[in-house]
Amino acid sequence: VMCRRHPTYPLAFFCHDDGCGIPICAMCAAKDHKPHNYVDLPEAHGTATADLQALLTPLRHPFRQLLLAGQR
Repeated sequence: VMCRRHPTYPLAFFCHDDGCGIPICAMCAAKDHKPHNYVDLPEAHGTATADLQALLTPLRHPFRQLLLAGQR
């Protein structure tokens, strides 16, 4: 996927700074987000996936119980 601001650059990073939380390209990282904290997209994806799994895990058992109760 290409950057909206720099259409010749692919999105490669995710900016974690407050107010950002967006994917950025290398040009964005070098210019607009230079002082910000960012990670490469695969790392951000892995972290987001793990965070989502941690949030969903406590909901699985009650959800299954509701599904089973509805099937009776």
